[in-house]
Amino acid sequence: MIAQAGRELLRFDVLHPGRESADFLGEAQFSQSIRRQCALAVDRVEAYRRTFVDVAAVSDFLFASMPARPTPWDRYHAGVAAALAGAAEAARAHFAAVLDEDADGLKWLADLQAGTRACVEPTGDREAFRAWAAAAVADARRRLELPDQRATTY
Repeated sequence: MIAQAGRELLRFDVLHPGRESADFLGEAQFSQSIRRQCALAVDRVEAYRRTFVDVAAVSDFLFASMPARPTPWDRYHAGVAAALAGAAEAARAHFAAVLDEDADGLKWLADLQAGTRACVEPTGDREAFRAWAAAAVADARRRLELPDQRATTY
């Protein structure tokens, strides 16, 4: 969660294809490559700000860009965004798909399913779900020894 203009925001990460890398061949070449990559990053940030104006837009994006064969993580992220947007029925459908997966000894999937079970109950109550999400983010940041996001300014 990030405090911005008196409200808390949840971050969603979106993988953007086409990442560029550059070998160092010399100062001039590398400087030019870095400038081009920085300009591209600025363009992408501005596009993301236009695309992700609120959590409902994030939910819509995740639904629209859902792969034909979504992974459990795709479903989980879409479920969280839908619940935060107040779309409880869609959230429950995504969470059910995660829980229907056969973990078959996969610890990461069993852990994801345990986390999914924890967030299913508050799904129908938007404020309760926001509180669950805030607590989950704070706990993850604490375990990773990251600073409190509420203190972060952008």
